[in-house]
Amino acid sequence: MTDENIAADLVALAKFANKEWTAIPALGTIYDRFGNEIVGTLDNGYVRIKTSFRGVEKCIAKHRAIWIAQNGCVPDDPTLQINHKNGIKTDNSIMNLELVTPKENSNNPYAPNTRKGENHPQSKVSDADRREIHHKYMSTRHLPRGRGKITTYQLANEYHLTHQQIGRIIKQIEASIRRAEAEAKGMAA
Repeated sequence: MTDENIAADLVALAKFANKEWTAIPALGTIYDRFGNEIVGTLDNGYVRIKTSFRGVEKCIAKHRAIWIAQNGCVPDDPTLQINHKNGIKTDNSIMNLELVTPKENSNNPYAPNTRKGENHPQSKVSDADRREIHHKYMSTRHLPRGRGKITTYQLANEYHLTHQQIGRIIKQIEASIRRAEAEAKGMAA
């Protein structure tokens, strides 16, 4: 944990103690002393709250502020961080927050860059379509060009992808088939 986080955590703790902020942890919301919701701004997917305390401006992650409202300060331990269980960085409800090690945080199946294939939010092709693309391409390899052989360009047009993406899909599936065959040979030996 950085000194900046510690200072911001202490500011949040003071804001709650002085009743300048009120939180509803179950909803992940924070209100000022006038009853207005403190919305914050998005920074790298996280909601950040800008505030000042004794003339010093601080920025605190809203999920940290919610954690502090419910549990007090986050432990001053670099091996602990707050994880969004469902991977949605703007869902700051206390039920979605947990204190974990960095390794546990990176193992979160909803963490960015951990969702593979059709589960990835930017996926354009389902796993079934990937298998179908591979099957269509490989089943016509023995035919001469112009006599029924399906090209990556034709598949790209059919699936609304680029021919490079089709080529990558085919290569990835071929590589996974080779790995599976190698593992099977290794087990049989």
